[in-house]
Amino acid sequence: MKNFLGKILMGSAYFACLVLNADISQPYASVRHLPQTPYYVQDGYVFNSLIASHQAAIVVDVESQDGGVARFVAQQLNNLPTVTTIYSVNAWSSPDPSQKHLYQRFLSNVVQEMTTEFIHTIRMSSLEAAESLNIRADFISLVGGNDQKGIYQDILAWYPHLTNNGVISGNNWNDVSVQSGVIKAAQVLDLIVQVSGNVWYFEKGK
Repeated sequence: MKNFLGKILMGSAYFACLVLNADISQPYASVRHLPQTPYYVQDGYVFNSLIASHQAAIVVDVESQDGGVARFVAQQLNNLPTVTTIYSVNAWSSPDPSQKHLYQRFLSNVVQEMTTEFIHTIRMSSLEAAESLNIRADFISLVGGNDQKGIYQDILAWYPHLTNNGVISGNNWNDVSVQSGVIKAAQVLDLIVQVSGNVWYFEKGK
């Protein structure tokens, strides 16, 4: 009898899980959940302000740790009513064997944060995605690059994806290597670097 009741309970739990995930899109609907992990976005309030002031609808988060920027923006939607779509671009790979579940962990976190409707994952490297996709975005975050060459390449690759009123930004402005890459890209694109706290950004056409 106990075994029979146990099977009924397990079956009920499985059915409830199917119902719960019925309206969730793939790959979220099929992911096995891991314990929820927090994210941290340095100077997130600056990104929030830039998105709000430019009434951004399409947001692209490129290679932030744990998809933190995408997750942060999705959690702020009550204060950012113009945002309709968030793309999280990341290869989700690491040479560290202990980090082999990066993508699963991200998907699991988004499901548990109930923001699957807004965050669309693109499993590509930054440069691969910039070359392959035809996304036009109002706000692009490049917080993953922390060296001169990487941030320079990322800016040049993603700048064409900005809408006419778009903003492209990143953090770690206090890092000399990042500063060098950002300034070099600004010179090539004939743009003015603007800084708020530890965040740098360009406004297209300014």
